[in-house]
Amino acid sequence: MRRRLTCLLAITGMFALAVPTFATDFYVKAGAKRGKGTLEKPHKGIYKALADAVAGDVIHVAQGVYSGKLKAGFIVINTRDLTLLGGYNDDFSERNPFKYKTIFRHDPESKASYNTKEIIQCTDDHSNLVFDGFLLDGSTRNKYNADGDLKFSESPNAPLITVSSPGCKIRNCVVVNSAHNGIRMNARGEGNVIENNIIINYLDRGIDLGAAQEGSEVLVKNNTCAFGWT
Repeated sequence: MRRRLTCLLAITGMFALAVPTFATDFYVKAGAKRGKGTLEKPHKGIYKALADAVAGDVIHVAQGVYSGKLKAGFIVINTRDLTLLGGYNDDFSERNPFKYKTIFRHDPESKASYNTKEIIQCTDDHSNLVFDGFLLDGSTRNKYNADGDLKFSESPNAPLITVSSPGCKIRNCVVVNSAHNGIRMNARGEGNVIENNIIINYLDRGIDLGAAQEGSEVLVKNNTCAFGWT
């Protein structure tokens, strides 16, 4: 009897582990109030959706300007298998990133600590991240001289986005006014993609693969880089 009971428990455990999990769709809309991340009541900030999301979830972000928690000008992505999609209209019925601009930038009126790192900070294991359809603007965190030239020594010494885990994809984004590189991919493994982005007005490199791991693969396709400065 004991042996049969042990086998039954083992089989039951196998079925419990095999129960499928389903991805959750979160929705974000600038200016939303009392949101819960649903289509009917979206979150007001991307950081709120990231706090709720787990591996496999999808975050849909409507047009508007976003600045992160306390408007400090950055968000942190530290969960694997996430998809972030910007470029929706206000009711999420249509998506066109180059028409419905989902803008992320530092709010110059924020009293939060000044951010000197990326505005999209990817930490821990963020494998298979899909980051698609955002406009990243570094102008409001840079420092400028009276004649409008960049004050390099006082501006953030970091790209606007850096990814460092395997399988990351950055697509359909506009990256502007970086006081450093535009996009940095410290590629690991396979499945890495940088595709159909526009990188304008940056220092040194629009796309930086300098710290890619030996043997890794990156597909770089259909990007436009313009106004790069030394």
